[in-house]
Amino acid sequence: MVEYLGEFVLDPDHPYSITEAPETGGGALRKVIVFHLQPAEPIQSLAGESTVRVIPLEAHATERTMAQPRFELIEVVRRESSLIQRYAAWLQIRGIQVQRLACSIAGAGPGREMFSDIYVPERQQLIEAKGVVTREAIRMAIGQLFDYRRFTPQGTRLAVLLPRFPGPDLEDLLKSVQIDCIWRRDEATFIDNADGGYVR
Repeated sequence: MVEYLGEFVLDPDHPYSITEAPETGGGALRKVIVFHLQPAEPIQSLAGESTVRVIPLEAHATERTMAQPRFELIEVVRRESSLIQRYAAWLQIRGIQVQRLACSIAGAGPGREMFSDIYVPERQQLIEAKGVVTREAIRMAIGQLFDYRRFTPQGTRLAVLLPRFPGPDLEDLLKSVQIDCIWRRDEATFIDNADGGYVR
């Protein structure tokens, strides 16, 4: 099934990047060119005057609200970044464009934007990554996904990306609010609980 989502153009400021990705099946790393697309017209939000931009995954702006000691936060951010890059490489070798959203909040003042971890426009999937599998991390991911979803087209699917299977209880928590789960099966591959909808 193919769904038309509108006209996309190359990002004029960051049209492409060169990165490394494993060959299909988890083979050796090779250099690949990733083209950065964005909607020809900005996505308009239903939330007042707020708007959202699709930006390259490599734009490393972050939004952090966790009350943690600085050294713990740095380690969590590092784990999340590594997880995101591995998952993005997994999708990119399958021809799937991986980007993220920058959501400008109406009335919040200049420079106040929220940044999603992963947005897959052609599949209408919004994904939040967590570097640790704890109840607190999962609950935070749920809140973040619901916040970002306001800025996406109706029907956008939500998922949490994790370094391992979260266990039955936390998986049930995510299912109870219609959020899917993706996790690393090993160093090179990923699995989900949505019949492969996020990993094929």
